[in-house]
Amino acid sequence: MAHRTSRVVGVLFSVIAATLVATATPALAHNSLKSSDPKADSVLDAAPAAVTLTFTEELTPGETTLTVTGPDGAVASGDAGVAGATVSVPFRPTVPGAYKVAYRVTGHDGDATSNSLTFTLSAAAVPTTTTAAPNTTTSAVAPTTTAPRGESDVVDSDTQWWPVAAGVLALVALGVLLAVRRKRAD
Repeated sequence: MAHRTSRVVGVLFSVIAATLVATATPALAHNSLKSSDPKADSVLDAAPAAVTLTFTEELTPGETTLTVTGPDGAVASGDAGVAGATVSVPFRPTVPGAYKVAYRVTGHDGDATSNSLTFTLSAAAVPTTTTAAPNTTTSAVAPTTTAPRGESDVVDSDTQWWPVAAGVLALVALGVLLAVRRKRAD
């Protein structure tokens, strides 16, 4: 009886392992954000000259976009430059507040990944421009507001967690099966 049980366990383990390998490999192939400069959800007192994102695998230059949009809706970036697994754009801040960094990248496997993150510029980070004031006795000053910080979306939106969950459930089921069989044998 013990020989038959070990054979069943071996077959079940092989099937579970093959299933995990077959389903997890495509999930691991997606290109994920490794780091960003500036960091997601950071508050800066000095504006960076560029926004740079680094990914887990090399990028396809013609199929990679990176756009920085200010709290006023204005695009605050230039053309994206790709070097290996890194993409960067020159950054031109417009006003203080939360800036959204939106990207779409394609890795060597051909799968596209899209996501975004935010960072915030304080009032000190954006130089004010001065213009000659009109010669009047009253002046109106517009109130300054800072847009609320957005939630970080650095985690890859294409992450597939279900193969891991299925593997854990299969191992739990196997453990229960073995416990029941062992109890019956006693």
